[in-house]
Amino acid sequence: MSSKELEDLKAEDIIALSVDDVVRAVSQLGQDSPCLICKNPDHSLATDGGKACLANSTLVSHTDQSLWFYVLICKSCANTRFLEATVVAHRALEGKNNAER
Repeated sequence: MSSKELEDLKAEDIIALSVDDVVRAVSQLGQDSPCLICKNPDHSLATDGGKACLANSTLVSHTDQSLWFYVLICKSCANTRFLEATVVAHRALEGKNNAER
């Protein structure tokens, strides 16, 4: 995936993804592996109102810009993984487009 493809993603595309779309993409990216700390295989995707939560991290060097992350939480030890939203969304949209063909 090129940086140009990631840049072409719109915020609306990311926000519109369903929890199922995000979970499928996380799995396809291999990020549904057991917890790195306690090895528990059970984790959950943070959700809000039927949508996957997006965490926002403002860039220190450019406070008018930020990165978005999906949040995976281990159900045993609460270890938390932050997955860069544009990469996950790109995979999710790629999967949806392939399914529609």
